[in-house]
Amino acid sequence: MDITVVSKNIIRIKGKHCALLIGMSNSDSLKTKTSADCLLLLNKAGSFDTSKVDGLRLLIKGPGDYEVAGVKISVTDQDSELVYNLQIDGMDLLLGSTDSLAKIKDKLKQCNALILYANSDIDSALITAIEPRVAVFYGEKAIDCVKILGKVALPVSKITLSTEKLPAEMETVYLE
Repeated sequence: MDITVVSKNIIRIKGKHCALLIGMSNSDSLKTKTSADCLLLLNKAGSFDTSKVDGLRLLIKGPGDYEVAGVKISVTDQDSELVYNLQIDGMDLLLGSTDSLAKIKDKLKQCNALILYANSDIDSALITAIEPRVAVFYGEKAIDCVKILGKVALPVSKITLSTEKLPAEMETVYLE
């Protein structure tokens, strides 16, 4: 699966059979047409301009269990912010913002990859407890989160993940 920066606060996860866009409501809008089967909003307040999303079948901006093109999506709501558990291409992903993750720390489970929109600093003990093999940060405070974890990461615009090539120890990635 590929994780790519689409714009400052929007990323795209492209699996074998499904493409997902992840963004904040009222965040910067898409500049060009982008294809995606599903749009996942990290906060349920506000709106998102979907006019430049080609092939959109599902917009998720609330809690519940969903499935699109074989991707299982479970959404938890915490004070208007959403945290997603995704099963895509044989991997378990945890997706949210640094704010939302801190609010539901007692409900978190282990995952292969953690993908966080960095809108605040992160508690390194929280990340360690989740035990992701890859921690991916993007957004305003992404580089700060990487530093808090004591890691060094060069900014990249794309990362490719697969179950066969997950690192033995946690790797940190900063999307820009």
